[in-house]
Amino acid sequence: KMAWLWITAAALLAFLAASPNFIDFDFRALTRQSGNVESSTYLVLNALKHIVDANASECGRIAVGYNANLDLIVRAVDVFDALGVAGPAEPLTDHETLASVSQLSATFGHYFAKGAAAERFVSHRAEFDALVAAARSVPPERQLWFAGGNAALMANRFADEGCQVLLGGGVGRQLKSMLHTDVHLAEPHVDTVQDEVHLIMEYERGASWGGLTAPRANRFIAVHDESNGQLRALEAFHAALPAFKPSLVVVSGLHLLEGQPPAYRAQRLAAVTAAVEAVERAAPVHVELASVGDVGYMRELVRTVVTHVDSLGLNEQELGTAYVALAGRTDQRDSFKDPNVRTVIDALKFVYNSLRSQADEPARRQLTRIHFH
Repeated sequence: KMAWLWITAAALLAFLAASPNFIDFDFRALTRQSGNVESSTYLVLNALKHIVDANASECGRIAVGYNANLDLIVRAVDVFDALGVAGPAEPLTDHETLASVSQLSATFGHYFAKGAAAERFVSHRAEFDALVAAARSVPPERQLWFAGGNAALMANRFADEGCQVLLGGGVGRQLKSMLHTDVHLAEPHVDTVQDEVHLIMEYERGASWGGLTAPRANRFIAVHDESNGQLRALEAFHAALPAFKPSLVVVSGLHLLEGQPPAYRAQRLAAVTAAVEAVERAAPVHVELASVGDVGYMRELVRTVVTHVDSLGLNEQELGTAYVALAGRTDQRDSFKDPNVRTVIDALKFVYNSLRSQADEPARRQLTRIHFH
């Protein structure tokens, strides 16, 4: 219940932010009282947290899948310095997947110049290993290692709130040492699993690289994740659900299928849809999206899996891709790099109504909320 209340609080904030009365009156009144937008935002979030805390009861049992990995976090400029890349090696372009350092530099520069977040799959293992080696060559005091993957991150957070958590994902010995003691593994054989690494290249507002300046702080994520990219944890995770008896099921990591051949992606999405449909109806199912560059894959993802769940979580980048994928205005995709409130509200309404209209089977779960963050 605690976890669901947290999700509901996030949804309430999104609803309030989308309300014309809230935007035009209440929020501005708070801003006048507190003196700035940041203080007003803090007041609203603190009030919502107070509501959650006041109404919280036993957290319950939450099952989270399907991606878990190690996050290696370094400054983006440090990585490019180690690679000997002083700026974009080709015109700024948003490559859907990355086959070379040149394509990485062009795609990173595209998002860096906008201060926007992105995640891209590196096609070749050798290229990705070279990127990780460059990041590892950065002085140790400027490297950070954390439990990563949306599933593992949410599992730790839910456990911090007092929940009992079942995690589905490839977890090796190093990653296991970073998980909360109340996070239980659907596949507990950590000695036979090699932890996947995701490279997170961060930059601060005002950072400069290759003649470009970042207008705000953000991060670019590079991955070549074979285990999570094939959703290898899917079957074992859902096989463990009947015994665990979750009160909430959270699904993430579906974006990692983007680097797979189309036929394989379709096969795995069909498997996810069937597995979600088999979850006991008493347990709500939430899907958490992440960055997807291929509009065609996003269309396939939201039209299959997302029409079978109760709620959806996404940020402005994912919202823009979903909006275009569902036949919104294709010329507006760049508007979601740093969208205004009206753009977000219109897109949320469009995506919500589009997905609701496709959920026409009586036995199917129906999307009831979108959590925008």
